[in-house]
Amino acid sequence: MGKLLVLVLASMLIFSALTIVRPALADTNPENSWTQLAPMSQPRAGLGVAVVNDKIYAIGGVKPIPNQYPQDEYLKINEEYDPTTNTWITKASMPTPRGGFAIAAYQEKIYCIGGVNGMEKVEPQLGPYWRSVYSNVNEVYDTITGIWETKAPLPVNGSVYQAHVLDGKIFLITASVIYVYNPEEDSWASKTQLPASAKSAPVSAALDNQIFVTGEFSTGTPLSYEQKMLIYSPSNDSWTEGSSGPIIIGQGGAGVTTGFRAPTRVYVLGVSINDFPYRLVNLAYDPENDAWSSATAMLTKRTGYGLVVLNDVLYVIGGYDSTGANPTGVNEEYFPLGYSNVPKINIFSPLLQKYNVSSVSLNFTLDRPVSWVGYSLDGVENVTVTGNFTLKGLSNGSHNVTVYANDTYGSMSASQTMYFIVDVPENFLMEPILIGVIIVVVLFAVALLVLALRRHRKTANNKLK
Repeated sequence: MGKLLVLVLASMLIFSALTIVRPALADTNPENSWTQLAPMSQPRAGLGVAVVNDKIYAIGGVKPIPNQYPQDEYLKINEEYDPTTNTWITKASMPTPRGGFAIAAYQEKIYCIGGVNGMEKVEPQLGPYWRSVYSNVNEVYDTITGIWETKAPLPVNGSVYQAHVLDGKIFLITASVIYVYNPEEDSWASKTQLPASAKSAPVSAALDNQIFVTGEFSTGTPLSYEQKMLIYSPSNDSWTEGSSGPIIIGQGGAGVTTGFRAPTRVYVLGVSINDFPYRLVNLAYDPENDAWSSATAMLTKRTGYGLVVLNDVLYVIGGYDSTGANPTGVNEEYFPLGYSNVPKINIFSPLLQKYNVSSVSLNFTLDRPVSWVGYSLDGVENVTVTGNFTLKGLSNGSHNVTVYANDTYGSMSASQTMYFIVDVPENFLMEPILIGVIIVVVLFAVALLVLALRRHRKTANNKLK
C-alpha cells in the first residue's frame, strides 16, 4: 500500500508540473497594449467624451476652416460608439456648437458645460489679434429620450475644465477653482481652490470619492515646475498632495481603473513637456502606494483628444494629429497594466500533498467582484459556493478540484486544477467500527444481565409460594 501511494503521488507531481503553470483560460487582450478601433465619422479635436450604459458618446469639438487661420469651425455633432460592435451612429446634435467644454454623465444624462464657441478679432493700439470666445452654457443630453435641454449656466465663462460626478454632484476642476453643480437643485457653488499654482490646465480623474488632479504646477521656486499630484476630498473640502510624477506631461488627459479588470490606477497620458521633439507618455499612479510607473504610450501621436474609461479599458478618441493642426477621428483602446479579461482565481488549499483526514479545506481568492463562484470535485458537476468551503467525506485515494467564477460582465474563468491525496490511516478507519462493536457487546451484556436478574427474581418468588 505504501509503495503504491508513493508511485501515485510521484506521477501526479510530474503531471501537475506540466499543467499547473498553464492558466485555465488565456486572456484575449494582453495587458499594457493598444488596439486601433473604428474611427469617428467626423475628425475633430477638443471634443467631449462620456460613458452611459456601456456606450461612449463623442460630442462637439473643433476643426480648422480651410484658408481662414486662426479661425476654427465649432461643432455640435454627437456620435455614439458601441465597443461590442465597434461601430458609430449619429445622435441628436448639441444645441450650442463648441469645443473644450467640461463633460460628465449622471443618471443617464450627459452634461456639457462651458467651452469655446468662437473666435473674435481684437484691435488695440498695439495691433490686432484673435482671441477665443468662452461660453458658460450648460446643456444636458438625455440618452434615453434623445432630447437636449438647457440648465443653469456656469458662474463664469470658461474652457478646458474637467468634470467628475461624486455623491450626486458634478465637480468642475479649473487651474485654480472648483465649481460644484447640483443637478437636483440646478444650482452652482464654489469650493476651496487648488493649493498650488498651475502653469497650464491640469487633468483629473475621480476615484473612491476623491478627485486626483495632476499637471504642471509651480514648486514655489521661481520658474520651477513639476508634475504634482493633488488630491481633493469633497467630504471635507480639503486637499492633500501625493508624490510628484517623474516627468512633466501636457496636452493630454487622465482616467482611472477601479480594480474590476485591472489594478486601481490613475493613468496620465500626454506629451513630455521638457523633451524636444515631444514624445508620447503614459504614466500610471498607484494611489495606495503613492507611486508612479511607466506604461505603453498610445499608437498615434496626437493632442486635444477625448479620454474615457469603460470597464477598466481606456479609450482615446480624436484630437489633432502630430502636426498639431489637422484633426483626426482616430479611436484607440488601451488595456492597462495588470488587465485581465477574466477573474483570476488563486487556490491556497488543498495543495499537492497527502492528507490523513477525510475533510479538506477549499480556500481561494478572487481578484475582483464576481456574480457566481463554484467548484468541481473530481470532474463532477459544479457546486455553487459563496466563498471558502470544506470538502467533507472524502474517500481514500487521489482527488482533484477546480474553482470557477463568472464576473459581473459575464466572463467565465477557471482556476488551476489542484490535485491531492486523501490517505486516512486504517486504524482511523477501524476505530469507529471497534467502538461500535464494543457498544453492541456492552448492550448485549446488559441485556443478558437484566434477563438473568428477572429469572432470579421469578425463581425466588416461586420458592416463597
